[in-house]
Amino acid sequence: MLENEEGLTLAEVLVSVVILGTTFMLLASMLIRNQQLIELNEKKKEAQYVRDELKEWMGYRGQTQDLAGLNPYVFSIRDERHLTDQQKSRRAYLILDNSGIQMKDDGSKQIPLYGEEKIDYTGRVEAGKENIERKVDYHYSEKEAELPDRWKNSDGSIKEEAHYLGKYIGNQTNHFFVVLCKVNYKEGTKDLRKDGIELNLEIYDGKTGAFMTDTVFNWVVDY
Repeated sequence: MLENEEGLTLAEVLVSVVILGTTFMLLASMLIRNQQLIELNEKKKEAQYVRDELKEWMGYRGQTQDLAGLNPYVFSIRDERHLTDQQKSRRAYLILDNSGIQMKDDGSKQIPLYGEEKIDYTGRVEAGKENIERKVDYHYSEKEAELPDRWKNSDGSIKEEAHYLGKYIGNQTNHFFVVLCKVNYKEGTKDLRKDGIELNLEIYDGKTGAFMTDTVFNWVVDY
């Protein structure tokens, strides 16, 4: 049998090479996996920051009545038995920005589909600098193309829920997050503004659609 100068057979040399190659592959795989876990952990921490910032911001906006005016279906309609599926869907979500208003034609002009009142920034910030106070954009460019499959129908159109899905545009982040704010109505609540509504604020990875984090809290408009 063939041997090298140190006395190893050719078969033993080949086996050693295979083992060494496999070891390097496993090591490389572990390093890649470790890097992925580090990146995922950083992304989750950033998502938690976005969640907490939005919750705090919503507390402030609730006191100014801005978000209540954006969501009349949430506060004004108590009986949804005669609502259409689209109207029920509107009542089930809170929008956090003027860009979330869906419009309909009314003669020669367009009006809000669900009676929303736009947030008025007049006198609050300089003209053209409204984005300083905005946190979520519901009509960001290429929304339909960028939306993950979980919010698309089989024909490629967006699902109803996607109308209430917005891109986080607050403080700069290293990752792309989308926000969904769901409304839960508590039994026995007489005054939704004073007693509050339960909100589930959900943060997702904007590229993959993966759930990142959420928080549930009672949101009061009138104190």
